[in-house]
Amino acid sequence: MTFERRDFIKATGTGLGLTALGSTATTTIAADTGGTTESFRAYWADAFNDGIKTEEQIDALVERSVEQNLNAIIAQVVRRGDFYGDEGHPPRTEDPEVDDDIDPLALLIEKASEHGLEVHAWLVVGKMADPEDLPESEDHPVNAHGPDSEDPWVSQTPDGDVIELGGDYAFDLGHPGVHEFFVETVESIVENYDVDGINLDYIRYPDVEDHQEFGYNETAVQRFLEATEYDDVPEPPEEVQFPPMDPGVVGQDYIDWTAWRRRQVTDLVRRIYLTVKDHDPSLRVSIDGIAWGPAPIAGPNAEASWLDADDAWQRKGNWFQIMQDWRGWMYEGIIDTNIVMNYAREFVDNQRDQYRGWADYLKDLQNATERDAVIGQANFFNFLEDTDAQIRVAQEPSEHRYANDPSWIHTEEDSTANGWAGFSYANPKRSYLHRDGEDPELDEEYPDMTLAEAHDTITEMFTEDPPEQAGEDAEPVFADETAIPEMPWVHEEGHISVTVTEGGQPLDQAEVTLSGEGETIERTTDGSGWVGFAALDPGEYTVESGDESTTITVEAGSVTPAALDTGVDFERFDVCFQGCGQARIVVSEDDVATADDEAPTAHVIVESDGEAVCETVAITEENTTTIPGQFGDAPVVTYTADGKILGVAASLSSGEVVVENENNCATTPNTPDVLEADCLPEGAAVDPDGPGCDGGRGNGNGN
Repeated sequence: MTFERRDFIKATGTGLGLTALGSTATTTIAADTGGTTESFRAYWADAFNDGIKTEEQIDALVERSVEQNLNAIIAQVVRRGDFYGDEGHPPRTEDPEVDDDIDPLALLIEKASEHGLEVHAWLVVGKMADPEDLPESEDHPVNAHGPDSEDPWVSQTPDGDVIELGGDYAFDLGHPGVHEFFVETVESIVENYDVDGINLDYIRYPDVEDHQEFGYNETAVQRFLEATEYDDVPEPPEEVQFPPMDPGVVGQDYIDWTAWRRRQVTDLVRRIYLTVKDHDPSLRVSIDGIAWGPAPIAGPNAEASWLDADDAWQRKGNWFQIMQDWRGWMYEGIIDTNIVMNYAREFVDNQRDQYRGWADYLKDLQNATERDAVIGQANFFNFLEDTDAQIRVAQEPSEHRYANDPSWIHTEEDSTANGWAGFSYANPKRSYLHRDGEDPELDEEYPDMTLAEAHDTITEMFTEDPPEQAGEDAEPVFADETAIPEMPWVHEEGHISVTVTEGGQPLDQAEVTLSGEGETIERTTDGSGWVGFAALDPGEYTVESGDESTTITVEAGSVTPAALDTGVDFERFDVCFQGCGQARIVVSEDDVATADDEAPTAHVIVESDGEAVCETVAITEENTTTIPGQFGDAPVVTYTADGKILGVAASLSSGEVVVENENNCATTPNTPDVLEADCLPEGAAVDPDGPGCDGGRGNGNGN
């Protein structure tokens, strides 16, 4: 039996299960044997060490990459909410080692392109700032949304303590502001720099000592409670609970809380992927996946019960502890390349075995999902000959050790990984400083080296003279130059980007259903009202939310936008302006709600600092009154503004109604256009009937 990525999406919709539905051929990619076969080869160049901080460092990085027959550089340009460049959404880094006269990313791209090297912008998503060295820039997220701000973006424990990730404040991926920050960051990079890809690191929740006591940011918790209608914050279990979790032990609310947090990570990955593809489908989106412990092998487990591929994966800490479902992301097609950090010491037996297990798992997974797998290798953990040995493992075909699960394995052909990435350029070998204790014999055999000396030795090993342990007839691992593999799927698949609003305002966690071309997928919107559907077959699709729907055509290689406004069914909606400072909104008694969370809304559009700004007004009993002798004693909301009221808007079942204030003070030259208000959906127009002081407006039910 074969199993195609498309079958996985049809079977699950959400990427959380696995059921084989069909039999189709899958793509197999030949191994990189050191020759001219296409293969991704790169170093991660981190921003904590030498790499991209000066022109001299950039020249050396490019030179070493070319000499070693690599073809890409993964450059860390977002380290902790800052940016190693001048044209990014985050503020320029305050790293004192960076030359003030250069734009590091721009200069790296310029010099790398001269030698045919790709540059992939590496973003650390999980980390906000070092609490011991806070940046001064007012534009840095820690200064606007740090722990003591009115709207913190940091991850917290149930008791409100701030979570740290590797000593740094951690972003909480359940907060919509964090999503917006990184989407805008990615947009700024792909629009302003000629990068070849975006690489996402720490795209997960923190790993903390107290199991899963993270993600309790106040805004995130409130969103979860609103989505699920639970009354109380779920408490984490006292001990680690391996899936499948027992509701009798941890509570169904905690199981749902875990799934909700996992979805926040996936939502961000999906949105970044479609953001990049909307700009340029040829740009590669990669992530740095976690690989902890042994690989998830399906089959009999210690309790002599059967673990299928889902069970095996969901028992890994990647999935249930830090909420990083990279296996699901490959199947869904919301990443192009998974560079799994398969970090292991070759000279430690159990780590050596784990490295090979994960390498095989990834090779088979690449074959199943038709998305690239690149083996991320820890050269900083290993002596040089051990790095050589691990690269050779990455280049070998899989041993198919997962073939014992028929729903998981898919072909008898060889599966191989699509490349290698070494961490890191600045620490390319295990040195004396990394050993547990002093050993004079090892010190003599493996002397510490300068960075230049280490790379000289590596260049020779990679391209000319393999170590003895590789075997007498072994070829160098990177004997020749090679091209980076193409991504055929970017020309074959299309995508949909949906925004859902209610009365022009983003609708958080709205249910959205996509149907068409034999698929039905259900998802919920993020905090900005956005939801996406990736890697679709070209054709006709229907998108539905609430009572609203639209039919769109998906074309290969493009992102098709769709917008839905669920609207409000006011029985009456009349507007009367009292000069430029006051608006009266007349509704029916049936339109008035008793609570804010159930109330229909209108939007008063006012002038503020030369812009048209929306103020939301809830139609509730508290906000309405009657005016004797006017409007048939109907409920009225009276809104008084400090500045000019330009108009009032609402989404009715008949469409968007924008009532413009026709008083002179609101229509004078240099006054912003009422239709420029950000709460209005695309295509909104001013109601030609004008203000409704005399009744007869809205749905035709005015008095």
